[in-house]
Amino acid sequence: MTGVQRSAFEIVSRLVREDPDKYKLYAPPPREKENDPSLNIEHRGRIRHGHLWEQLELPQLMKRTGREGVLYSPVMSGPLAVKRQVLTMHDLFPVENPEWFSRAYSAWYRLLIPRLLRRVAYIMASSEYTRERILCRYGLPEDKVVLCRLAHNERFAPLSDEEAARFREEQGLPDRYLLYVGSVEPRKNLKTLVSAWKRTLAHEQGVKLVIAGGAGQKAVFNAAESGAELLQDPTIRSLGYFSDESLPLLYGAAEAFALPSLAEGFGFPVLEAMACGTPVICSNTTSTAEVAGEAARLEPPLEAEAWTQAIDSTLSDPATQKRMRLEGLKRASGFSWSKAAATVRETLEAV
Repeated sequence: MTGVQRSAFEIVSRLVREDPDKYKLYAPPPREKENDPSLNIEHRGRIRHGHLWEQLELPQLMKRTGREGVLYSPVMSGPLAVKRQVLTMHDLFPVENPEWFSRAYSAWYRLLIPRLLRRVAYIMASSEYTRERILCRYGLPEDKVVLCRLAHNERFAPLSDEEAARFREEQGLPDRYLLYVGSVEPRKNLKTLVSAWKRTLAHEQGVKLVIAGGAGQKAVFNAAESGAELLQDPTIRSLGYFSDESLPLLYGAAEAFALPSLAEGFGFPVLEAMACGTPVICSNTTSTAEVAGEAARLEPPLEAEAWTQAIDSTLSDPATQKRMRLEGLKRASGFSWSKAAATVRETLEAV
């Protein structure tokens, strides 16, 4: 799952479980057979294209709910015709950094987001960084933009040494590896990570760099600047898309985790790695520093030499790794999906 998909599922599933009579889940007609009885999604309308359905048919569905109906749009997009709406925004990257995306994608969001943010009743921001960017760019009232920090699923937890060794053997992974998890797209800054990695002592000593994540969709991202060509390097183990079910094992069996992203709206991989007891090295910018706090090693995303030193100092010192594991676990314990869902519920009820 992407971060946007994960947050939508975690929050919406909790709302529905806690009060199934209060909430209805609408979606466009599926392109192929879909069945998720745990969520009881109602596929309505004739339009299959998501954005067209959202703008043309979803408002009609909302009218049928009556004057008291409130729409929750959890994935950074919603119908302009519906004012009684709470919208989750993870970032403003398509607006502020259009060079990271395809022309069509960034053009659509540059058109939609300013208008939508001004029309909806409330905006849920997934980090203080995102909240401040929304307030600063659009001059909205502070009480309209609500901080709703995201969390990690309880599946993300530390492994025993035996479990980690068994997983590495089953997957054919090296005994020692530095892990990156995320899509391959311009914002993730893989060029700096690979450049730094090749200069590390750890690399020379046989530790491997493992990259889990597929290339970003060409309809969304600027493929020319994604860094996908770096995955052909024989010294790097690229896993491509990795099973969401096994992702906690991949984190837990790693010696450390690295995320040199130029910008994140929240930064799920940082939190998930910490929850698995894996030492984290991440960028000192945007929301990654906010999520990691003092529990991770923070570095400027474009300074390859700083990343080289950070990787080597982390991988060469067991005492440092132990301290980072403990601090990461403590930090991760403060994030809760139940709290996030409660914040959304309270905001919906305030409309």
